[in-house]
Amino acid sequence: MTAYKLLVAVHVLVGVIALITFWTAGLLRKGTPAHRGAGRVYLLAMVGIILTAAPMAIARWMDGHVVVTSAFLGYLVVITSTGVWVSWRAIRDKASAARFMGPVYVSLAVLSLLSGAGVLVLGLKVGAALLIGFSAVGLFTGADMLRRRLRHATLGTTPRWWMSEHYTAMIGNASPRTSPSSASACRACCRR
Repeated sequence: MTAYKLLVAVHVLVGVIALITFWTAGLLRKGTPAHRGAGRVYLLAMVGIILTAAPMAIARWMDGHVVVTSAFLGYLVVITSTGVWVSWRAIRDKASAARFMGPVYVSLAVLSLLSGAGVLVLGLKVGAALLIGFSAVGLFTGADMLRRRLRHATLGTTPRWWMSEHYTAMIGNASPRTSPSSASACRACCRR
C-alpha cells in the first residue's frame, strides 16, 4: 500500500467516525453530557479529516492534477475548516460575540469567499459543474460571515446567538459534504 493510499484509508476511517458521531450528537438531547461527548469526538474526527485532506490535495497537485482535483480538495479543506472552527468557537466564546468574531473568524470568512470565487472561476473555465455548484458554499459562507462580522455588536445582544451560530455551522458541516453525491465526487478525486 502506497503512502497516498494509506492516507486515503485513514481519511475514510475518520470520515466514517465523523459521520456516525455527527448524527449521534444530532439525535441526542442537546446540552447533555452524551451530546457534548459525541460532539467532541465529531470535532476531533473532523480535524482528522482536515489533517489528512490537506496532504491529499498537495499530493494530487504534485502528481499534476492541478486543475480540478487538487483545487477541489483544497477548497473542501477551506470550507470544512471554516465550519468546524465556527461550530466549536461559537460554544467556546458564547460569552463574547466580539471574541468569537475576531481575527480568525474574519480570516476564515475572507478565505472562504476568495476560495469560493476561485473555484467558481476554475469551474467555469474547465466546464466542471461540480466546482461551479460547490463554489456557492464558500461564496455564501464567506459573504454571510463578513456580513455578521459587521453586525457583531448587534449579534452579541441577541439571546443565545451562539446557539444559532453553532447550529448553522453544524448543518453546514453535514451538507453537502456528507451527501451521497459528495461522497461520489470525493471517491473520484481521491482515486489514484
